[in-house]
Amino acid sequence: MRPILALNFKNFATATGSNAVRLAKLANAFAQKSNFEVILSPVYSDLEAVALVAPHCAVYSQHVDLVEYGQFTGSFSI
Repeated sequence: MRPILALNFKNFATATGSNAVRLAKLANAFAQKSNFEVILSPVYSDLEAVALVAPHCAVYSQHVDLVEYGQFTGSFSI
């Protein structure tokens, strides 16, 4: 079994939008060169962009809340 590196992006401004894509590219490069299984968990709105730039990583969904930036992992509610 390979070691796992799981990155939960939470809802920090430094890990959303274009920053999420930048982190995903770095994680993807690490996944290609290491023996680690890399799991990325960006905010809901960044799932597609992260998945597109990180084909060597597993991309899991968080849930979404209507909260400000910070150390939140939210839930998607309608």
